[in-house]
Amino acid sequence: MGHLLTDKVALVAGGAGQTGPGIVRSLLREDATVIVPARSARDIGRLKEYVSSMAKGRLVTLLADYPDYDKAFDMADDILSAFGRIDLAVAAFDSPAASRCLTELAITEWQKMADENITAGFVVGRVVLEAMKKRHGGMYVSMSHTCDFEKRPSSTLANIAATLQVEMARMFCEGIKEYGVRYHHLFISNDVTGAPAPGDFIVQLYCGQAGDAGHLFQWPGRAPMAIEGPAA
Repeated sequence: MGHLLTDKVALVAGGAGQTGPGIVRSLLREDATVIVPARSARDIGRLKEYVSSMAKGRLVTLLADYPDYDKAFDMADDILSAFGRIDLAVAAFDSPAASRCLTELAITEWQKMADENITAGFVVGRVVLEAMKKRHGGMYVSMSHTCDFEKRPSSTLANIAATLQVEMARMFCEGIKEYGVRYHHLFISNDVTGAPAPGDFIVQLYCGQAGDAGHLFQWPGRAPMAIEGPAA
């Protein structure tokens, strides 16, 4: 361990959020070049501080407006010009905040969820998978948090976002299956005892070392869906 991702280029969308920094750290530990688009200089500062002790890998941060479709393609062009390819991409967006029921929900709350969880997920997947399709290679990982599927009074937006994210993953997976691109959707849970951290598991998955991971993830499109995952 320690050089599994040497010379590999990874992109982590949401890398400055809650789950993302741990994934970034795992990839850096294996000597990857890790590109993290972030929404603010403050997010970038926090991420850099979190991984400051890492002696391996290379962290590249960029300011980004995820929902902006045209700017995302421009950024992808810049990344490809600088690094040549994206070997591994992870979409690790945070769950929506606690919310009221739909009949009491403010339009601003709805728009924030749509922008940060649905549109951002679509834009990142659309842009990165297009690049991977052209290269006929790479691995893309999206994820859901199992708690977002639980029915609670405060989880209206989380329920909607999680359901749409899974459906989007199914459709992305269907669209790239003939292009030699691997697509996995992980279900992240804090309640799976002994499971690896998401970033460590993604490294194992990329390197073909995940073993029998059927209880941790599955390809979108298979039924029934197993809502389980490695601990955050």
